[in-house]
Amino acid sequence: MPWLRQLSRGQRDHELARQLWQTGFHEARILASLVDELPLVTRAQMERWVLDFDSWDVCDQVCGNLFDQPPLRLTSPWNGRHAPRGNLCGRPASC
Repeated sequence: MPWLRQLSRGQRDHELARQLWQTGFHEARILASLVDELPLVTRAQMERWVLDFDSWDVCDQVCGNLFDQPPLRLTSPWNGRHAPRGNLCGRPASC
């Protein structure tokens, strides 16, 4: 994780984040959460990404690096309530 943070330092690019996410690679998705531009992230994007969560560490990093940052925290579809199906990433408990 430290090398991903170092790699992302000073980098903000919404299109790059989208491309990284679409690769489906674990580390690329975490990197996407580090380089995405907060003002450009939409609720629809958040909903799409949540459906793609396939591991707890991706879920944890995306939420901590991106979704739980102002102003997204205020627009999160789960603000003030539990995520769907009762877990953080909104995926089944087997996730």
